[in-house]
Amino acid sequence: MITAILTPVVFAFSALFATQATRVVGSIHAIFLRSLLASALLAIGWLFFYVPFPSHFVFWVVMGGIVGNGMADIALFNAYRRLGPRVASLFMHCMAAPFAALVEWLWLGTRVSLPQFFGTTLVLLGLVTAVKPDSVEYTPQNKKDYVVAITIACLGAFFQACGAILTRKSYQVWQTSFDWHFLYGITTIRILSGFFIIGSFWLSVQIFTKLKHKKRHAHLLTRSHFIQAIPWSFMNVLAGQILGLFFFQTALRGLPSAVVLPIVATTPLFVMILYSIYQRQIPTLKVILGTLMAVSGVIVLTLYKANS
Repeated sequence: MITAILTPVVFAFSALFATQATRVVGSIHAIFLRSLLASALLAIGWLFFYVPFPSHFVFWVVMGGIVGNGMADIALFNAYRRLGPRVASLFMHCMAAPFAALVEWLWLGTRVSLPQFFGTTLVLLGLVTAVKPDSVEYTPQNKKDYVVAITIACLGAFFQACGAILTRKSYQVWQTSFDWHFLYGITTIRILSGFFIIGSFWLSVQIFTKLKHKKRHAHLLTRSHFIQAIPWSFMNVLAGQILGLFFFQTALRGLPSAVVLPIVATTPLFVMILYSIYQRQIPTLKVILGTLMAVSGVIVLTLYKANS
């Protein structure tokens, strides 16, 4: 349970680092650079700490990486652009929990108990109270744009939920000893699988941009920009792609997805807290109330896990 609580903390730091990298090289290049660095670092380490896995186990881990690390991140990026970061983050994290509960119940037969449901509800209500913006960050031009934006956010939440469930499925098909070599291996596989999707998306965008000659939309990654972005991208990778995913995988091994994802959904709260400290701003009453509700929900989930 501790790893589940640590996950949104490191994800919040990762989000702040990612914001800085995005300001230097743009969103598309930043997400590609982050995925590239994470894949390279983990792959190099795996050469020294390689652990063989059976093929039927690897299949589910790869699918979890493709869906949960690749497709979900791409959808999240598009939702950020269309809805704004706070609205998109709130929408996707909150929708991931019910998606996970429904799919896991239909597929794996995992049922959420009443205390877990109560704790999950407190977490999500706290998120809505604290993170919901007072003003609209993005105003769709028409009904079609609005429908597209909401659809992309729903797809991102669905991909995130399915990625978590696929990871839990891999644990069911192969029972083995639980150690850091095991977690490092599946983290590396998931990152590499996600990089395949993100890299393909980045390459497609570059080709499409050149074919259409829309140079005004192309943000060229010059050597100067690359050097400036590397430190922020490296810290983003360390916090989110390595520590964050490591904690996330550990939590999913012992808890249902419908419990882990609401805890991870507190990431926007930690982002707001860290940003308030960075900007030296006092949080509003709404933020404090929402934080207390979300933390109370996490405490309920923790106490139930300890007594079960």
